[in-house]
Amino acid sequence: MQPRNRAALCLLLLLLSITLTGCGGRQSAGPEGVAAQLYGAQTAEITWDAVEGAERYRLYRREDASKDYQYLCDVEETRYLDSGLAYGLTYTYQVEAMVDGQLSAGTESDTLSIAGIPAITKIEATGGGLAVSWSDTGGEGYRVYTADAAGTWTLAAETDAAGCTLGSAAGIAQLSVSAVYATAAGDCETERSQPETVLSTGAITAVTQMDRYTAVVQYEAAAGAEAYQIYRCETAEGTYTLRGTSYEPVYYDEIVDGTAYFYRVQPVTAVMEAPLSDAAALGYNAKDISGVAVFMYHEFVTQEDLDAGVAFDEYAIWVDEFEQDLRYLRDNGYTTITASELAAYLNGQGTLPEKAVMLTIDDGKLGVYKHAYPLLQEYGMKAVLALIGEEIDAATENPADRSSSPAPYCTWEEIREMAASGTIEMASHTYLRHRYAHGAYTGADIAPGQSEEDFYLVAYKDYQRMDEKLKEVTGRGAAALAYPYSKNSAASDRVWLRCGYEILLCGDDNAVRHSYVNYYVQEAGVNYYSARTRRITRMTGTSLQTYLEQAMHNDDWLFAQS
Repeated sequence: MQPRNRAALCLLLLLLSITLTGCGGRQSAGPEGVAAQLYGAQTAEITWDAVEGAERYRLYRREDASKDYQYLCDVEETRYLDSGLAYGLTYTYQVEAMVDGQLSAGTESDTLSIAGIPAITKIEATGGGLAVSWSDTGGEGYRVYTADAAGTWTLAAETDAAGCTLGSAAGIAQLSVSAVYATAAGDCETERSQPETVLSTGAITAVTQMDRYTAVVQYEAAAGAEAYQIYRCETAEGTYTLRGTSYEPVYYDEIVDGTAYFYRVQPVTAVMEAPLSDAAALGYNAKDISGVAVFMYHEFVTQEDLDAGVAFDEYAIWVDEFEQDLRYLRDNGYTTITASELAAYLNGQGTLPEKAVMLTIDDGKLGVYKHAYPLLQEYGMKAVLALIGEEIDAATENPADRSSSPAPYCTWEEIREMAASGTIEMASHTYLRHRYAHGAYTGADIAPGQSEEDFYLVAYKDYQRMDEKLKEVTGRGAAALAYPYSKNSAASDRVWLRCGYEILLCGDDNAVRHSYVNYYVQEAGVNYYSARTRRITRMTGTSLQTYLEQAMHNDDWLFAQS
């Protein structure tokens, strides 16, 4: 390198050094005495000693030791109030001085912590009082507040510990806790914790033996309860064991050989278990029980239909067979009911006839309108018709295709007429899910491995489409869903009930119910257990009378076993 070039390079490096470190050739020391203290609720006061010749000071803040400092502000004084800090976080500040246009080194404060908002972790009934525990969030003290049923809050206790006992639970509906901490402006407290409900002791209202293998325990809904734990014992004063958890004010318990168990109920939340209720024996205040045999039909055919090209499929019956069924029901004192009437009974809004049956018809084939509908009117009977929405669409939009189809369906106008008569109540056989295999799905059942939340998003679209169409055509939505191919599961049952259906029409499967006739307890409500119906498929060549007698015989035999 030429001497002249070497000299120019040295001069450039010298100027750069002066620019970066100041004329003194090195960065000056930062301010002394940097301190941070709480000055008020969510406010920190940062102070430091003045630096001679300082034009202003630059402040930085970090929320915890694992994060980088972030620029906060420039000030000319040696004091700054930083407000809006968050409960439960730690803060550190750094201050630099600006002298002759150059920033000094930074000086850190000590770490400053703000107490967090406590969370109640446990409420326990102790004698006549309440033992309350909460998370220790660094407060120098804590304040416990109580609210009555009207929502009026009162300071009930102050303590240095993360828990206390209130001498009386009388009149307390909710609890909340705040943390107290000292600041330069005096004592401050955090916001109060999420209120927690103080549960009252549960009360069983009835224990009914629905059938030989099922006891139905009904109890009062407890304000604020998230669930109910059901306990059982063979004696009133013995040791009770947990049988299960329900999220509704009813529990269906499988019993052994009709044993007269005693039950107790316990309302619970995430932080509290109420005291156990008084014991109630099987048979206590028992409710009325109704048996309902539910039959499944599909298509109704005459010889004239066959001559016209209509197929006599696997589940079809002759029209005169259906008339024989109706005549038997009429002559033997049976009354047909609808799905909405069953739901009303379960909800305590009416009674069911002593000899009730439900006639359900799947799909919505034309034979229902041509043959079954007139016969139902003639005999004063009702039926529930579960429609495949897309098939009714196709029949309505393509009348020429329907006239030549071996499996013709009703139109929406025919559906409107039948619904308006009050003879046939419309149900859903799904709008688009009556396909045995579509992707990972079988009919309207949940896919293997699919979460209930994901299936709900799929199911609700189908429910909503059918609901909107039925309301447009008939003025009311469907109370019941009939499962395509009778394929269902506990998960799919829960999802379709969540969508809005009240009655689930299943197949002839003892996984749904032990008995062949469905038994229901009045006022038990529409729930996962009560909504599911076992249906007997009416096949050609075997009369409804035969099926009904077999069902009753099977139930008598089943319930007679020990």
